[in-house]
Amino acid sequence: MSTTPYLGEIRLWSGSRLPNDWAWCDGRTLAISQYDGLFNLIGTTYGGDGQSTFRLPNLNGRVPLHTGNGYSLGETGGVENVTLTTAQLPIHRHNFTGSVDPATASSLANAVPASMPSAGAGNAWGTDPPYRPLHPSALGSAGGSQAHTNMQPYLTISYMISLAGMWPYQTTEE
Repeated sequence: MSTTPYLGEIRLWSGSRLPNDWAWCDGRTLAISQYDGLFNLIGTTYGGDGQSTFRLPNLNGRVPLHTGNGYSLGETGGVENVTLTTAQLPIHRHNFTGSVDPATASSLANAVPASMPSAGAGNAWGTDPPYRPLHPSALGSAGGSQAHTNMQPYLTISYMISLAGMWPYQTTEE
């Protein structure tokens, strides 16, 4: 591989300062008149008006994805936070059982009491069978409908694009 970059080549960069003739892949707008060679390669794929300006790829907070399988050059997508809908949850149950036996006990020890304990208000339940499922409306809703982070583990490193270099296309003579 040549040490001279191709015009428009993108490389990973671990430094905080750019080498000469490179720019961060940060979506900045450039003048076509100043970088006409690069404009001839990437055009307005990443934005710009195509008359006097074009934009560099913006890889800030993004992971690059190779074109193909329905993904076009310059396409963006994905979200950092997602709120799941009920349709996205796997089918599951929240069972809650109760006794169908008559309430006759006077204490909470493995029985359903005939009345609330004299100590005051509280929940009354037993642990001995027979158990029966309650009506679905007997259970309340759970959850807070808040978004959760949807990001793969990452290491921050910079991408840079060559503003000058060898023309990447070879001409062939017929």
